[in-house]
Amino acid sequence: MVPMVKKTKSKKPSLISSKNKPLKNRYIKAVLFDLGNTLYDKRQFMESAFKEVAVFLEKKYKLNRPAGLELIRRIWKIHTSHYEFLFKELLDILGIYSVSRLEKVLSIYHHHQPKLKPYPGINEFLKALKKKYQIGLVTDGYPWMQRNKIMALGWEKMFDVIIYAAEHLPEYRKPSSLIYQLAAEKLGRRPEETVYVGDNPYEDFKGARQIGIFTIRVLQGEFKDIRLTKGDEADMAINKITDLRKVLCKPI
Repeated sequence: MVPMVKKTKSKKPSLISSKNKPLKNRYIKAVLFDLGNTLYDKRQFMESAFKEVAVFLEKKYKLNRPAGLELIRRIWKIHTSHYEFLFKELLDILGIYSVSRLEKVLSIYHHHQPKLKPYPGINEFLKALKKKYQIGLVTDGYPWMQRNKIMALGWEKMFDVIIYAAEHLPEYRKPSSLIYQLAAEKLGRRPEETVYVGDNPYEDFKGARQIGIFTIRVLQGEFKDIRLTKGDEADMAINKITDLRKVLCKPI
């Protein structure tokens, strides 16, 4: 479970103290992105997947669909996306937990085929960015689930490389620096030639910064008001993903 951290109001884009070389002193050739809450609103997927689980519980166990859906939402809101035991807790509360039932619910969630839309202007922005940089995607999560998201967004061919951390050894999972090193290598770039853009201060920045990648945090999504220590934060913060134009696309 995620530790309680003081929340603060979002501020204007700003630099955060870092030992990394400033962006203006770098020759950037590649930009890596996180997926959920960076390029699209993750609530879209969660809501549609939760509805599918609620439908299953109603059909299989005669549980009230609206009540079941509301319960899932409440558990998720309390614990955020870091919580590994959401559906176990759900089944426990409903009094129907078993290993086989949990596996079935997780399978429904992981293989859910959503309808997703990126944040406004993202498709045009990514196409413009590709004229100047190589672009890549680094994502955690169950690989088939992440692939379904990328297909729903129509991005199978948008990126020069897509790295699914869960397809590698556990040591490669965020916030490990290994997954960012791998992404840079796949693009044929050195870390100091690379920018990484994400939203989650618990996972997205520490490992990337450790190998010299310049990190940019987008203050969007469920973690937008969370502030951690400087060592875990990004080198720079922006209020929304399209603000990246001002940082990387002068001119495009």
